[in-house]
Amino acid sequence: MSYRARHKVILVVDDEDDVRELLRVMLEREGYRVECARDGDEGLAVAKSLRPDLVITDHVMPGLSGKQLVRAMRETPALAVTPIIMVTGAPASEALSDAQGAVDVKAFLPKPSTWKAIRETVHACLGDKKSVGPPRDDVSTEIGKTLPGIGRGARRRGV
Repeated sequence: MSYRARHKVILVVDDEDDVRELLRVMLEREGYRVECARDGDEGLAVAKSLRPDLVITDHVMPGLSGKQLVRAMRETPALAVTPIIMVTGAPASEALSDAQGAVDVKAFLPKPSTWKAIRETVHACLGDKKSVGPPRDDVSTEIGKTLPGIGRGARRRGV
């Protein structure tokens, strides 16, 4: 556990109890302080009071969706630059854009993802450890397909 990790706070927002608990336990083992919220509305309230170093949010939730949560955070000055990881079983193209345009997240992870992929993405977003995974333009799923929207064009959009 690094000194830097012990002082960073991660907010996990997901409506599935098992997912929240698993992420909480695993991230705490990495040395992070982890807070959780059950939906986007609660997530926004907790984020405003806590001002976490990183938010990990599900895409589809009751109340504010993951996309709506991201947009609300970007409109809140204290949270505007907070790194956000979107985790979802939906295709990346659906999770990362809609009629309102691109969703400003730091990273995207499919559900399910391996713990190694989650850990490396968290460390990379927080700058805690040198990423040992593939270069960002070559991020791939477990079956080896490049994720749509994760590449040079996505980097320019802030993904």
